[in-house]
Amino acid sequence: MQLSTIRTKYFPILFLVAGLLFAALFALFYQLVFDATYDILDRQNRRLLTALAAAAEQRHGDFLRETKLLHASRGVQRNAARLADGGRDEALMALRAFVLNWRKQVDSDAYRAVTYLGGGKLPVAAVDFAGSSQSSRLLDDSAVLESGNAGQRLSAADLSGSRTLLRSWQLTDETTVGTRSVALADSTEVLRTIFGIKHRRTGAVIGFVGIDQQLESVIAWSPETDRELLVFDSRTRYIVFDSADRSRSGESAADFYPGLMDAVDGIASREEAEPEKFTEGGRQYLASAILLDDLQWTIAVTVDLDAYMAEHEAQGLGLIVASLLFVVVTGASIYALMTRVRRRTDELIHANEVVSEHNRMLEEELQTAHDMQMRLMPQQNPAVAGFDIVGRCRLATEVGGDYYQYFTLPDERITITLADVTGHGMQAAIPTMLFSGLLGNQIEYTQTPDELMSRLNKSLHRVLERRTFVCLSMGELDPRTRRLRLANGGCPYPYLFRAAANTVEEVSLAAFPLGLRAESAYAMVEVEMDENDLVVFCSDGLIEAADLDGEIFGYERTAETIRQAGIDRVQADVVGQRLFDAVDAFSTVSVQEDDQTMVVIRVTDESPSAGV
Repeated sequence: MQLSTIRTKYFPILFLVAGLLFAALFALFYQLVFDATYDILDRQNRRLLTALAAAAEQRHGDFLRETKLLHASRGVQRNAARLADGGRDEALMALRAFVLNWRKQVDSDAYRAVTYLGGGKLPVAAVDFAGSSQSSRLLDDSAVLESGNAGQRLSAADLSGSRTLLRSWQLTDETTVGTRSVALADSTEVLRTIFGIKHRRTGAVIGFVGIDQQLESVIAWSPETDRELLVFDSRTRYIVFDSADRSRSGESAADFYPGLMDAVDGIASREEAEPEKFTEGGRQYLASAILLDDLQWTIAVTVDLDAYMAEHEAQGLGLIVASLLFVVVTGASIYALMTRVRRRTDELIHANEVVSEHNRMLEEELQTAHDMQMRLMPQQNPAVAGFDIVGRCRLATEVGGDYYQYFTLPDERITITLADVTGHGMQAAIPTMLFSGLLGNQIEYTQTPDELMSRLNKSLHRVLERRTFVCLSMGELDPRTRRLRLANGGCPYPYLFRAAANTVEEVSLAAFPLGLRAESAYAMVEVEMDENDLVVFCSDGLIEAADLDGEIFGYERTAETIRQAGIDRVQADVVGQRLFDAVDAFSTVSVQEDDQTMVVIRVTDESPSAGV
């Protein structure tokens, strides 16, 4: 079935499929945008959780170590037993003295108060570290919480410095072993941990001690808009701290936050802790949680997503609907145009087939010419003891006018040639092949590079058109002596890098290109190379590579690139690659305008052949 038939007959189906695909991609992108936002919010939450967890665990370790004496020492256990047996005054005095002595030893501002409770879970001795007096009280019968009153209210007795502390015990519904946050009457928030005091022999619980820490010393939470913190006991799920409502401390978290509890369970069930979305009170939240094993706490941070997303989600959905409507209208317009174009489709297809066949044949011919030209150049770099020689050619089109080759001569010598024929494409490729044949024949009958260039000049002048000539740079290398004889006609001067001084110079060899004049003189220069020295031949396609403003790469940049590569003592292929990279970085045009060729000769650290 022809393409025109598919485009016309099945266009509605194709457009419907394309429209659905477009809608799916748009919806996917829409979802990815919000997922990225969720990820950002979760990363913020996790950084906050990590900081809170580190501070809480460090403080918890210090707390357990510092307060163990207050509930596990023999003196405390003994005095608690004396209280249970009726020895009230002496036991209370001993407990008071013990707490004050402990406070001096610990010397920490993290603690607010210590309260001892009898077996009936009512305070009997309290030490409040707040204020300049750091007041402490032994509570007589008139100062303790009156268990017989239904509201557990304080009597009218003067409680002095203990009143603020004891009022917090009066408001406590139930005293249980564990940790919870408590707000004192002076608006101070503390984290209260209650330990049971056991009988030394029987192990029975005979009293309790409540230790109040400054809340900010354990949970360093700063109120934030649209973000709340919930800390609850991982075993009982009782709230330890709730930034949204401090009065919920000690209550079951599931009673107030069932959605959050499900989300925390979902986070805990996965190997990798990922955020969980949940709904509470008709609003959508994002939860991130972390479990503190030592404290048996779960810390959860929630973000009100509606505050961030609700308006944008509505706008995004509106944008999707508008985009789909645009697609529908556009499709209808295209379908109307397709009806008008249908009559000419067959003619266009036939014309396209003719053009395609012609292009295919032309591409095959160009590829054949390209392969032929590339076979004129070396298929591999020569292996010469003590030297690293690498050549590379980048044609601007399938065929071109640049050329390089190596020729092995008697006495282990090797000739390196680099040529650039005027013109581009096929116009330059044919003279290049002609020059390659002449060079291969003449090189066997000449002794020096300057003599070879003179002979080639005469031959090329006879056979080339008047506007066609060949730029040639040549070097004859004797590996045994590390001497290189250079000749040049029209090419950029060879670059010589001296490793001993880390300098680059251009070997001046001025002469006309080959084939331009029948009689031209060509000079020869002999240089002696040392270890890590470089000689670089390059065509003008590298020197004259231009940027969008028309500025060329130039000789100075070329020399500096070679100098830096020489200083770094890199191999010859790396020198060439760095030069190509520097030209590409400078020339910001998208199409290479001229052929670019280079040959790099580097002296390695291998010694010359014996017998020199």
